[in-house]
Amino acid sequence: MPSRELISLNGKERYGFNVSDTVGLGGMNTTGDVLVVQAMLNYIAEGGLGLQCFGYIESLELGALPELTGTMDHETTKALAMFASLNRPRLYGGSDLMIHPASYAGRDLNRFKPIMKITLLHVYAVAAAKRQGDSDYTTAMLRMLPRLIPFVVNKALTPPNGRIMGGLNALARGGMGDIVRGLGGAGTRGMLGRLAGSGKKLGG
Repeated sequence: MPSRELISLNGKERYGFNVSDTVGLGGMNTTGDVLVVQAMLNYIAEGGLGLQCFGYIESLELGALPELTGTMDHETTKALAMFASLNRPRLYGGSDLMIHPASYAGRDLNRFKPIMKITLLHVYAVAAAKRQGDSDYTTAMLRMLPRLIPFVVNKALTPPNGRIMGGLNALARGGMGDIVRGLGGAGTRGMLGRLAGSGKKLGG
């Protein structure tokens, strides 16, 4: 299952998502991992960074915006191929079209050197969060897409930089739903909002 973890880049800790296995053409493509990657791509596009990330411009219908199906479909495969192509200089193992799990525990990564694809998606999502006024893209996405919650394992029980966040103690006893409720707020917006209400069956 994908996870919510603390990710340290150049001394700054933020919450982020990680996959548990490979996602992409030829990958394991478990429903939860694919769903998180699809949601991250949509969130990045919602924040106006779709063109830089994977060649998506909503107004010109350029590029592919995956629907939240949890299935490695044509749109998701195309988006990940574009992501790898457009960001090749920034990626570690850029020729590989698959997204691999990252190891974040006890590490401080350098975002100005080649990094793994899931980590670069995290960098884009953090930038998209700033544009949308979200302090933490993981909880923003979980609020907007509650059907993500059963698929995500929380590994981030220590708040960034020692700050205490509402709902954290409840999260230690429960699951991702507890932190979303503890942090307050609900609702949907934009592309993610429309996809959240689509009612599409996951994983098939």
